[in-house]
Amino acid sequence: MRSRARICSLLLLASAGVMVSPGPAAAATFTVNTSADNPDAAVGDGACATVGGQCSLRAAVDEANFDATADIITLPAGEYHLGATGGDLDISQPLTINGSGTATTIIDADDNDRVIDVLGVSVSVSDVTIRDGTGDFGGGLQIDGSLTLSRVDVRDNVANDAGGGIYLSTNGSLTVTYSTISGNKASN
Repeated sequence: MRSRARICSLLLLASAGVMVSPGPAAAATFTVNTSADNPDAAVGDGACATVGGQCSLRAAVDEANFDATADIITLPAGEYHLGATGGDLDISQPLTINGSGTATTIIDADDNDRVIDVLGVSVSVSDVTIRDGTGDFGGGLQIDGSLTLSRVDVRDNVANDAGGGIYLSTNGSLTVTYSTISGNKASN
């Protein structure tokens, strides 16, 4: 009788465990520790890590795009050059990018592609310089979502069509505080 009661208790516990669902994922903070432009080795594992085990800006964006939590990327002083093969940083989930200041934290597309493309989500960028991007619409930034720039320098970007520094789609919104947008060019 006791063993039967134990089996029933274990079955009840097991079934209760099956009914328990995990809560929402917690927001992650990724701290970049390399200026190399390498992708994340295992997107979705919760760790910002390239094949070499470092956390690049691109790997951090890859991981942040995996789920809908509003993650944070801490970007230390340095120049972060986006390689020709990786393209722009497509941001498809809510994200905050915090640099160390416009004079010391620079995201540079090296005239290969635009720098950042905001894809229908809310993004906040602070204390960085965004430069040397190129694209049809928005050399530096293309926004089809919500973007807040605070203490950001957007400069020396080129658009083949419209929005040299920033292109704001009809679905986008932009808030700019304590920032400089200069030296950008567009054909239209």
